[in-house]
Amino acid sequence: MLKQHLLGSLDVCKHRSIAALGRTRLGGKSHLRIHRQVAKQSPSPYAMSSSAPSTVDGLLQPADLELSDAQLDELASDAMVWASQHGLVVGSPTDPTGVTLVHAPIAALPVAFPRKQFLHAKSVQPLFNVMVDAVAKDEQYLEDTLQAAARQDTFTQRLLDILRSSRARRASLATAGRPEVCLGIHRTDYMLDTPSEGFLQVELNTIASSFGCLSSQVTRMHHYILSRLPPGMLVSKA
Repeated sequence: MLKQHLLGSLDVCKHRSIAALGRTRLGGKSHLRIHRQVAKQSPSPYAMSSSAPSTVDGLLQPADLELSDAQLDELASDAMVWASQHGLVVGSPTDPTGVTLVHAPIAALPVAFPRKQFLHAKSVQPLFNVMVDAVAKDEQYLEDTLQAAARQDTFTQRLLDILRSSRARRASLATAGRPEVCLGIHRTDYMLDTPSEGFLQVELNTIASSFGCLSSQVTRMHHYILSRLPPGMLVSKA
């Protein structure tokens, strides 16, 4: 697992786009309302607009739902309450003690994603897993590749130090019939290029995967929020 973490130091792209649609206010509006306003004012020909609603597999995107500002604010509040009651929380960044909890950065409404592209990403993930595992087992490659970064980054240096200092012990256990067992927890980030409907891989993470345990809770929260919408609201009428 250590070697899997070392691979995380190879990440070169740290683009993040997290839609935290909670009670945080921007000019007195919830993020849900801001998101809809920005989406509808976007000059992009592929953006969501009131004249041409954006759909994916027949489902409307959140910005095109016919909801009032008051309804959007109520949904955002419901999402935060649900999150706090069901453990969908993280430590508050403003509390150095880590005692205070706040809702995780979540989208109060699910964003429709093309099934074809999702299934494609799912089908190729095992190939990436095999590749990562093969690289993780090549300790010499890891050392040669990361030693320059380790001279500038103390975190990477500590990981390399642990790898080297544990080598003899790991070899001894393997000789005694107790080889190390590695578990890879990977997170692959993609962006969908709307015009071409192609997939763009942003990065493959082997270390920043801590929110994986919250994903099932987000799904449950979305099911709850959607149950509060009028029946059929997500389905495009076009």
